[in-house]
Amino acid sequence: MFAKPDPFEHDADVWDEQATGFDKAAEAAQAIADETATAATEAVWKGPMPSERLGRMQQQAKDAAQMADNLAQMASACRTIRDEAETATTAIDELRREWDDGSLFERFGSEGEADDIRGQFAERTSGARGDLELLAQSMQPIINAGDPLDYLFSPIQVPGAPDLGEQIDHDAAMDYFETGKLIDPVQVQAIEDTITGVSDGEDPPSNWDEWAVTNGYSADEVQAALDNLDDEERAALNQWLGDNKGDPDNEQPDPGQPSLGLSSFLMRNMSAEQVQEFHNEVPNLEPTLHGDADGWVDGDVDMTADTDFTNGGNGFTDIDQGGIGDCATLTSIAAAQAADPTFLDRHIQENPNGTYTVTVYDENGSPVQVTVNGFVPADGGNPAYNGDELDGEITWASIYEKAMAQYQGGNYVEIDGAYTPDRLETTIGTGSDKTDLPLPFFLPPELQVQQMQEAFEDGKPIVLGGGGHAYSVVGFDDDGNVLVMNPWGGEGSVVAMTPEQFNSGQFPEPADDWPEFTYVAVTK
Repeated sequence: MFAKPDPFEHDADVWDEQATGFDKAAEAAQAIADETATAATEAVWKGPMPSERLGRMQQQAKDAAQMADNLAQMASACRTIRDEAETATTAIDELRREWDDGSLFERFGSEGEADDIRGQFAERTSGARGDLELLAQSMQPIINAGDPLDYLFSPIQVPGAPDLGEQIDHDAAMDYFETGKLIDPVQVQAIEDTITGVSDGEDPPSNWDEWAVTNGYSADEVQAALDNLDDEERAALNQWLGDNKGDPDNEQPDPGQPSLGLSSFLMRNMSAEQVQEFHNEVPNLEPTLHGDADGWVDGDVDMTADTDFTNGGNGFTDIDQGGIGDCATLTSIAAAQAADPTFLDRHIQENPNGTYTVTVYDENGSPVQVTVNGFVPADGGNPAYNGDELDGEITWASIYEKAMAQYQGGNYVEIDGAYTPDRLETTIGTGSDKTDLPLPFFLPPELQVQQMQEAFEDGKPIVLGGGGHAYSVVGFDDDGNVLVMNPWGGEGSVVAMTPEQFNSGQFPEPADDWPEFTYVAVTK
């Protein structure tokens, strides 16, 4: 007995559908090519454009055009296979009818004829199949190169068809061109799962920035993940951040708590709108308030360090200690900026989303990037800590003050009082590498001051401490006097002290009501 010929397995309708899909993909790719090329040209007309960015746009246009051509050829190859599949299907169907109607003798050889038809199909479509494979392979380097093409492709799923590579997604392509944001939903979900997983008790990445770079997550994808968090998930995130700050009850610094890494990472990657939104909805992204502060205030931040002072003048007018005992922090940044005018530019970076990344240093002298927004503690709508006498003005010192509170444990109470040399170490990264002056103690006052001046002119910050307060040396005048600044700010915040007065720790009028100092610290 002979078996009835099997139906032809390659469905012509599938190949026709695939050809139509490739046509649409080719149209979308060509639209990206045309629109990207036009955008690159218009950008040149409108004004200067960085050569790297222009070159990238032009390469994107070229890649998209190549994709369009390849996809059109793939559509043509699919139609060739479709036509041959229709011919083979008709022939096999005819054999099956003959088998049903024929005698046993007439059925003899039907199986062999069917094999011949299938062989002819394979032979006639081998070129088209080979073209599909080569075209798919030629597109892969462009897909792998990314930006934007890798995110704009999805695998082709055709039952019974060979591996045809990937095809462009028209909606994703148009979204990218219109918004300029390249967002992979798979990446977004992974970010969202990690953030919510932390709230559910999973271990956070040891370094959030390295985690994002290793996985190729973009800021746009982080923003999309944050937008996806519902009210319950935002509340859980807020709770985790609060639970993983330092302990405010012990009023001691707890630097580098787990909440620091996540809060800084999110602040750096949020959109400007999300900075405002999450300030309200996830308040533990902010350091916890202390003392008289009853809320927050924001506004334009003056990022210029005021070092224009004269004897008896106002000194650093942007340093203005308010309702918290963080004289050690403010003294340290004033001393650092006075000795090295590049300190501010090197340690505070303004970010495009309106946040600020401040560099502080851990106990080993290694840099730590702390990112905060521009909201500062307020009392009745006016800055409550640094700047409480500046008529609502927010300065770089308030931003640094906030970053220091965030680093020391996420609570302002943890910068309320500190050993001044320790805080200077956190500010400039010397670790324990510092020198207490004056040395040797038996030197006359003039030589002690000379010793300090040489260190100051070498860019080494000098802070003074004692009596529960801290001061900065901010310069030396032509008469050999030491210019000492009180972080309380206001008129007369800088006084000129003779070597003898400095050596005694006694301030002259009009600052003779300031607490005395008993030691000097200067970094090596």
